[in-house]
Amino acid sequence: MRLILKELHERLLAAALSAGGLEGVARLAALAAGSPVALVVPDLTSTLMPAGTVDPALVDELEMWVRERIRGRPCAVREDVIAEVPLQLADRIVGVAALMQSDAEPHPLAPWILDVAAAVALTVVAIEEARIDAEYRLRGSFLELLRSGAEFSSAEIARRARRLGCDVTLGAVMLCVEVEGGRPRMVAAAVSAEYPGAFAEPLDVDDGGESSAQRVWAVLPAVDSGESPELTEAAAKRLATRLRQYGPVGVSRFHRETTEFRRALEEAELMLDVMRRSVMPSDEEIVDGTYKLLFRLLASHPDELSSYHDVTIAPLAQHDEQYRTDLVRTLEAYLETNCNMNVTADTIFAHRHTVAHRLERIQELTGLNASIHEDRERLGLGLKIHRLIMT
Repeated sequence: MRLILKELHERLLAAALSAGGLEGVARLAALAAGSPVALVVPDLTSTLMPAGTVDPALVDELEMWVRERIRGRPCAVREDVIAEVPLQLADRIVGVAALMQSDAEPHPLAPWILDVAAAVALTVVAIEEARIDAEYRLRGSFLELLRSGAEFSSAEIARRARRLGCDVTLGAVMLCVEVEGGRPRMVAAAVSAEYPGAFAEPLDVDDGGESSAQRVWAVLPAVDSGESPELTEAAAKRLATRLRQYGPVGVSRFHRETTEFRRALEEAELMLDVMRRSVMPSDEEIVDGTYKLLFRLLASHPDELSSYHDVTIAPLAQHDEQYRTDLVRTLEAYLETNCNMNVTADTIFAHRHTVAHRLERIQELTGLNASIHEDRERLGLGLKIHRLIMT
């Protein structure tokens, strides 16, 4: 029996190393075992390599079953699995080798054949991980690659994230902290400690620049099943609130598709930049209501908002800068006081006639009359856009 298994090991290894990979291992193991063999390794781009007659409808079920096993969650024993061998590298499980049921009776040595297939599969996985490690050293960090716009498939992004202990297969929220005080590594550690499964990374950190602000980026994976994005967004918001002791924080919306993560990173950075403004909406206003819609448009269609701003508030801001006037602030106060001329004058410490004159000047520059409801709505929306995109 030892000779048979030794010869099988040599054949499986040769198949794996000659570009057959795990699929070739599973195919030969199934022929030897007389029953289908599935090698499920979620970290690899091709996550399932079944051989023999396996119902395609079971592929997704098998993969989810293995993912639950890797996460250490309790899961039911599958009736269609005759035997299984965990694929373990060091102290972590990376997959499962499974002998599947079929109409034929399996070979008496099938359990031992499965052990050999698992051993060879681990060799293939170890080689692949060594290749990936070398690639990381040459190409930089995970988040730097995402931000650079490098083209990756959804499976590749999920695989890279999983290698960092972050399961993004159900979606994620991106977070960005501008650390004030030169403690980016401590902030990254705080993110990982307070949000289970998160990956945090300081980028462009200069340990000698204690006085300069550095940014920490984080990937916050979906909580529970990921079916309720609101739960993940709420958890991210709670974390952001705690992290504000270190500096301003930007948080993206929940993105289910991994191919949208670069956009999510841009959203988080954009929100952080908004939160750094001296005149800005609160984080609650950005998350809810009109600001929420504007924020999404600014992330996806900045040119449209810029065009709207150009015909509403931009002329006022340019006039203020050129002639040292206060048209923008006057308009803000006028709208905030429900268009009460006297209260507006008190708010900006100006005479009532001065307010009236400025409102006339605003109408001349924009063609919009703040005393008319429709024009007032347009000016109010322009002010909100101005707060988001002002430099």
